[in-house]
Amino acid sequence: MRLIDADVLIGILRHDIDCYDTGKPDNEIYINAKDVVNMINGQATAFDVEKVMEQMSEKAKSYDDPASSDSGFRKYCSGIATGFRYSMKIVEGGGLDE
Repeated sequence: MRLIDADVLIGILRHDIDCYDTGKPDNEIYINAKDVVNMINGQATAFDVEKVMEQMSEKAKSYDDPASSDSGFRKYCSGIATGFRYSMKIVEGGGLDE
């Protein structure tokens, strides 16, 4: 799965509608499914999920073993690492289950 910027795609479609004078109400145009797929495939990815997951994993690891022996600080770091791992599960699953 990848995320695209829907506003950019809508802008492309609106541009096409505005450029062609079809003589129909609202310059109504028809496009086939293959064209829609090509338009979607042509969109840049909003962000790379795997790259985000890799970065979050590295951050979580960096908090796993803090250099300090202070137990309060270690709990704090453990909480941050847990937060990153929980966030990774959300990103991996596509969002929060309602």
